[in-house]
Amino acid sequence: MGDQGVPKALIHKGAVYIGPGSYVGPYTVIHRARIHGKTTNVGRYVQIGTHNNIGHGCEVHEKSIITQGVLLGGGVIVGSSCFLAMGANVLPHVQIAKHTMIGAQALVTRDIVDEGGVYYGQPARRISEWDGSWETTSSIRGRGEPVG
Repeated sequence: MGDQGVPKALIHKGAVYIGPGSYVGPYTVIHRARIHGKTTNVGRYVQIGTHNNIGHGCEVHEKSIITQGVLLGGGVIVGSSCFLAMGANVLPHVQIAKHTMIGAQALVTRDIVDEGGVYYGQPARRISEWDGSWETTSSIRGRGEPVG
């Protein structure tokens, strides 16, 4: 048994880093990395809303926005300037390219390697382009092909 009666296999030895200018809302859990010397990393100017779960060893790069109820499995990498809408789920070890928007309740099961897309559905499918500009979000429409 480890510290305070917790089995040693369950004790995470890594760290959490939250960059300057970032915000983490109430009831959000950010798990530290499982391996000593590794870090769960939240970059600069990242906005994380309420009731989210950021898995161990995740990386959320600068200027990304995670709204409410989002689940990032362990080892997920979110590129810079991404937007993850309410209830989105990203399976462990998936990578999301920069300037990507993930729609509400989307389930991301595979890597998203193409920058500047909008993904929605279960599993997530590319439905539109997105240039990362908030002025273009009202014109996003359509259905797309499965990721991968």
